[in-house]
Amino acid sequence: LKSTRRTGELPDFISEFENLLLLDLDDNDFSGQLPSNYSMLDKLQFFLVNRNSRLSGFIPSEYDNLSSLRSVFLDTTNLTGDFEPLCKIANLNEPNDTDLDGKELVAADCGGDNPKVECKCCDICCKGQNCHDNNHVASLDLIWERRFQRFEFTIGNSTKYPDRDLAP
Repeated sequence: LKSTRRTGELPDFISEFENLLLLDLDDNDFSGQLPSNYSMLDKLQFFLVNRNSRLSGFIPSEYDNLSSLRSVFLDTTNLTGDFEPLCKIANLNEPNDTDLDGKELVAADCGGDNPKVECKCCDICCKGQNCHDNNHVASLDLIWERRFQRFEFTIGNSTKYPDRDLAP
């Protein structure tokens, strides 16, 4: 649902998708707070709600249950406070100099002189509207988000990528 002009609060029913791996709500106009019941998405690996400038509040303490997370993009929002619940997750709590596999990525508004958030596990600390957008977009890079594998299949003589080539 990336860049689909969605508005309103983030829907609670998303927590019912127990096998959800990727939640990409980037670049919409969602408002309100992050639902605490998203913490039930224990298989979620990619949580992308960046560029929703009307999202506000804190990271729910229950989010430390999201032990499968590998990428979290929370930049260009109005979230505030300490991102400690996310930094408690073992996958995300590797300082850059000890991140052996390079597969985890956390981005938030933790840069500049007066950052909105405190994030000890962030790999990208943004300050302003243009954080990292095109550097980490699935459709622009064959290997998305720092070495994540992309699915492909062949039809006839051409290789197709479902996320890029078959989009409506």
